[in-house]
Amino acid sequence: MQSKKSPSLEQVEQEFILWRQSRRSPREAIPEYLWAKAVQLYPAYTTSVIRERLKISGSQLKQQLLKLEASINSPTDLKSNSFVIAQMPEDPAELAWRLFK
Repeated sequence: MQSKKSPSLEQVEQEFILWRQSRRSPREAIPEYLWAKAVQLYPAYTTSVIRERLKISGSQLKQQLLKLEASINSPTDLKSNSFVIAQMPEDPAELAWRLFK
């Protein structure tokens, strides 16, 4: 569960507009803080809606989503999480045997 409220699409869209108006060069890379906000919009909004409203590249958005997924699934992050990843045995009878032994 997220502790922070996710930004709305309209809020993020306005931040992208303000950044574009104030950036030094049209070739200036999108800042990480804006990418973080764009990625937070998914899956509440489809990638096509995010891409169209924020006027960003679909391939760049996909790359940012994959980067986030990789950081979440990173083995080093597992130490900081407060949960354990468990695997179910393939045979349900084996599970029952383990539970009621």
